[in-house]
Amino acid sequence: ELNITADESTYNVYEVVGYTVSVTNNGTDMSTGIEVSTPLPAGMAYTSSSTDDGSYSVFFQTWTIDALGVGETATLELDLFTLVRDQPITNFVQIQVANELDPDSTPGNNTTGIPAEDDEAAVTIQVAGNGANLPQMNDAGFSSSTFAAHTAVSLAPNPFHGITNFNIQLEEGGEYLLQVF
Repeated sequence: ELNITADESTYNVYEVVGYTVSVTNNGTDMSTGIEVSTPLPAGMAYTSSSTDDGSYSVFFQTWTIDALGVGETATLELDLFTLVRDQPITNFVQIQVANELDPDSTPGNNTTGIPAEDDEAAVTIQVAGNGANLPQMNDAGFSSSTFAAHTAVSLAPNPFHGITNFNIQLEEGGEYLLQVF
């Protein structure tokens, strides 16, 4: 059985969301070779992860558990960063593979993103529109009336692969936050 929860139901843009994914073996035999698909939802970036059983690969977006005894639960903590505003974000996870037969569900068969079996789960959060008035970056550069009034910023080349150059000119002192994703 698979479950996912979020620490809160509402976040601001540029906030870390804590997710807890858990797998419980409710069967009568040990389960082995469990792979849980944990794709990053659109509008979110990976921050960190930890698990009490198995290993997590951010590259493959998969949590692998070698063995889970009868009645045991394994937990994965995922911290993801919100990148969008004024919209809901749904995080859908599913057990992709397990060596033993699951009598009440079929691993890896859901292509809709809507949980239909106990080896699938989803949670939706709402991202609010205020990110503490942090400047927003679009494809052409930065835009924000507060930020732009006091700075000149250029990024070249944009888009880039590997290396780019930021040129930031401040017209007055103060504290500024530059976030690169």
